[in-house]
Amino acid sequence: MEYAYCWRVDETLPMLDEQEWDEIAPYLENTVDKIKKYIAEHQCDIATARANCNPEAVEKFFQLTGYQNITYDVIFYLRRSSYGPLCNNCGKLFRMPKAKFCVGCGQTIEENA
Repeated sequence: MEYAYCWRVDETLPMLDEQEWDEIAPYLENTVDKIKKYIAEHQCDIATARANCNPEAVEKFFQLTGYQNITYDVIFYLRRSSYGPLCNNCGKLFRMPKAKFCVGCGQTIEENA
């Protein structure tokens, strides 16, 4: 596990490697069903349901990373293999594995090598 800037959340967070992702993935299945069930049981809006509907996934994330301030819906963005390399210029991850340049500073993948 490494800490890196997540573009989608606009924060530096722990990124899960593939082994860690395999451990947490079962807790992330049937997302829509879990959110719908939470809304029906708690009569709340979708934002509240997304933030609270799966405490098991949040607990597993804590066990893997030691990081507590996370919500269920953010975990989906924290798979390290979903991002490209670390930019040598600004230190942020390229947004995708096949990205041609860093959106943080504009450095190209060729310049980053």
